[in-house]
Amino acid sequence: MNDQEILGYFESQAKSGEWDSLYDPKNTKSYPFIIRFKKSIELMKPIEGMTVLDLGCGTGILIPHVINSKGSYMGLDSSENMLDVVKKKYPALIESNKIKLFSDDIRNFKPSQKIDVMIGLGFIEYFDDAESVIRKLYQFLADRGQLILSFPNFNSLDYLSLRLTSPFRYLLRKISGKSTHQPPRRLWNQKMAKKMFLNCGFKNIKSVNYNVNIFTYPFTKISMGFTNFWARKFEYSKLSSKDFFATGFIISGEK
Repeated sequence: MNDQEILGYFESQAKSGEWDSLYDPKNTKSYPFIIRFKKSIELMKPIEGMTVLDLGCGTGILIPHVINSKGSYMGLDSSENMLDVVKKKYPALIESNKIKLFSDDIRNFKPSQKIDVMIGLGFIEYFDDAESVIRKLYQFLADRGQLILSFPNFNSLDYLSLRLTSPFRYLLRKISGKSTHQPPRRLWNQKMAKKMFLNCGFKNIKSVNYNVNIFTYPFTKISMGFTNFWARKFEYSKLSSKDFFATGFIISGEK
């Protein structure tokens, strides 16, 4: 994958304010991001007195949860623009040293202490060498430390629909001259992701699906409000156990 292309995308998303708005409940695009965050928090062990490293921290959506839970927050991101947003949102917490920010690539990063909990949402899918990154994260963890990562689900009905409509979407972009550019990312199935966690030494592995729905592209694009309404109905139903209906899943493992 092209690291500069990925970094450029997130730099522009932060600068425009688009990324921070993805966690605003009033934004119809926000549902998948908010429910991914919520279900990740539900997997997280109690963090009072614990050190939490937010991988690809973006604009700091995790900060209030960590601070309110009396944990110690560390945010890591390659995007300076993302970190600038965090600095503008939480100047007092930064000044009081309650949160620490690091501008770096995880492949170069070396924490000065062992970490109790690491969480990466929309993070691991941008690495060609995902397993080597996870092995490195394992080394950073304290004994019984926890790693939580989200994954886009290759087996989902929605991504299947996107693949099937790819020629049509390509033609439409050519005709209209408009396109929504996003950097390439790797899609995963749960079996592959869990095996990777096991290969890296993790135990007590748990997983949960998120953004569960029976509606797919292009309907999800045309009528986000309607599809989000039904997603909320399906999210914690029996349907949520079926990978086919979830656009993503979250895996937790312990050292």
